Amino acid sequence: MKRLVCLCLLPLMLTGCGSEGFADRTYTRAIGLHGALQMCVQGFEQEGCTVTDAGSIGEALQFEEAAAGGRIFTGHTELLCVDGSGVGDAVEALFLEQGISPGCKVLYTRPVAYLQQHDAAETVHSLRMAERSGLLPRTELATVLEEWLGVGQTALVPVEGCRKLVLLRQDGKTTALSEQACEGMRYLRHAPAVTNVTLDDGTEIGIDRIRLRKTAEDGTVRFTVKLRVRNASPSQCSALHEKLRQACEMAVREMHTARADVIGVQEICESHGIPADPLPEVQVRVEVQQ
Repeated sequence: MKRLVCLCLLPLMLTGCGSEGFADRTYTRAIGLHGALQMCVQGFEQEGCTVTDAGSIGEALQFEEAAAGGRIFTGHTELLCVDGSGVGDAVEALFLEQGISPGCKVLYTRPVAYLQQHDAAETVHSLRMAERSGLLPRTELATVLEEWLGVGQTALVPVEGCRKLVLLRQDGKTTALSEQACEGMRYLRHAPAVTNVTLDDGTEIGIDRIRLRKTAEDGTVRFTVKLRVRNASPSQCSALHEKLRQACEMAVREMHTARADVIGVQEICESHGIPADPLPEVQVRVEVQQ
């Protein structure tokens, strides 16, 4: 996030108040981007979305304003829908030139079809609840831009339905993560707010605490996931350990195969004086304690 500090200040300066009346503005709740360039916009209290084809973000917003009869205000946008078609430059333009919030949620989907059929408020609520419950790692526009600026130039983005994840490159290419890798990402991005984990036999193990430790030694980056469980037998602890170990290792394997970094490897390398390009080996250790 350090590289985005200065950039984050710019949108705030761009969204200052003027003499324009609030009634003359259309506040966007969701924006979708496709190709070069189709934009769809869903305003607050609006069903469906309006669609505009243009040559740039600025031109698209001008067309939207002409249709709406007033200024389009993007500063409160809560959801950005992308499909990977020429996405990088357009997203950066929205952020740097139009003041879209760094905390805006990002969703990989077909923008027009999705916003025509879904209320963005419900989607954002579902994403936030999934993050709070540990079903999804936290992902927002600032995170996406930070990862695009990194050595892997690839960001982790949730997919329509809010349970799956893709690795989205700045050039629009994507890699879908397996279900097992998606589970591992929950633990490697940060310590999730998980209260229980279901084993393969259906048994639920209560979780009191999860901690994530990141370090580097001898050119290797090491992640340690520590869980404190309650009322679990030794065999259940062993099964939990194996389940999470396999999930985390699969997440690292698929990330490395895609030449991506969505778990903060570059930051660890820089803090330990280790070259981050190409990405070094990442080892994962899982510890389960009673």
